[in-house]
Amino acid sequence: MKVQFWGTRGSLPVPGPSTVQFGGNTSCVQLSTPDALIVLDCGTGARALGKALMAQRRAPLIGHLLLSHTHWDHIQGFPFFLPLLSAGNHFTVYCASEPGKTVRDVLSGQMAYPYFPLGLAQLQSPAVYRDIGEERFQIGDVSVTSQFLNHTTLTLGYRLECAGATVVYATDTEPFGSYGRQSGQDRCDFAHDSDRRFAAFVDGADVLIHDAQYTASEYRDKIGWGHSPVEYAVEIALAAHARHLVLFHHDVDRTDAQVTELVQAARAMVQQRGGGLLVSAAAEGLELDVSRAGTAPPPEDVRFSVLVAEDDPAIASLVADTLGELAGCRVCLAADGAQALELAREIQPDLLLLDIVMPGLDGYELTQRIRADEKLKFVPVIILTGQASESTEAEGFHLGISDFMRKPFAPAQLKARVQMWLERQLEVRDLGHAPTSVS
Repeated sequence: MKVQFWGTRGSLPVPGPSTVQFGGNTSCVQLSTPDALIVLDCGTGARALGKALMAQRRAPLIGHLLLSHTHWDHIQGFPFFLPLLSAGNHFTVYCASEPGKTVRDVLSGQMAYPYFPLGLAQLQSPAVYRDIGEERFQIGDVSVTSQFLNHTTLTLGYRLECAGATVVYATDTEPFGSYGRQSGQDRCDFAHDSDRRFAAFVDGADVLIHDAQYTASEYRDKIGWGHSPVEYAVEIALAAHARHLVLFHHDVDRTDAQVTELVQAARAMVQQRGGGLLVSAAAEGLELDVSRAGTAPPPEDVRFSVLVAEDDPAIASLVADTLGELAGCRVCLAADGAQALELAREIQPDLLLLDIVMPGLDGYELTQRIRADEKLKFVPVIILTGQASESTEAEGFHLGISDFMRKPFAPAQLKARVQMWLERQLEVRDLGHAPTSVS
């Protein structure tokens, strides 16, 4: 499964210089598999997604819109979703409905004449509307399970499973009851049965996209508003043994710098618990290949695996996209040093690209751990940094770093350097000795 974020903000769109990194469009996430096109919510991010779909694919487009609920920030992109305005496409819309009002009624209402120039009946590709509750159904090769969340209107979370990989989408929800840890506990004590039931719904997810609109201090004044503090999202992810938590539905007043601080705080929580949970923030344009988390076997034509540890989602996405163009190269992503060490021991990559400044273990500390591992001690390590100098590079080479790449770098430059080291790895396999460093 591949996941791409097109809208990450909650409540209303807030474009501007302080939201460039993580985005200002409201909720919209694309999930794609070989047999299914699924759109999770249809906020303002759906406009750009619709344009991209029409540019990339030939008609007819067959897709499925899974709406968490019908609050405006989750449907306001629906009238601008280009595939619905073009003849020949076919979409099915799923959502929980309020008593006496179907999802079709709600979507039609926001397109009524006083609010919008086109009515629902004027769409060139009329959709099929399904009012659903808690149930399980199939979309192509994706098994979908829905469960009610804790919001101010009927709201569904979705668990999507395909080929052994699992993505859970759970936005616009808050704790059902109190939660916390008693002394000596390694797991959160959820007092309310519905919180425990929700954790079971998330259980084992490779990617959990979870509402994280508030901090714990903010939440004290917002109880009942239907949104979570980041601490609850972390506790649910840890209790459910999720692999990757993506913080979502960023508050309208949260700047990029403040979102980054939330991510760092969440990672600190995970580190205190001693967990291996990867935490990042949803960012417009961010793409996740869920199979990279190790949930699906690598393709038979994979010749090399490269592990990239980078806590900046934009840079991680750039590196993954660039290296993904190399034939036979599988890219695995980690957003902090602890997660990178765990993955390195699991997959034993042919090459590591490490950011020098990361939460937990930095690039130098991680390199030392790598070199101390008998199975990894000869794997080449490239440090990605904007702070390199002759003295720091000399120190790095002494610790066992193989090479440095200074930020910013061009994709072509990165591709060439990685290709060089991978070719050297072929020699290592053939001759049985370790590669040397570049000085």
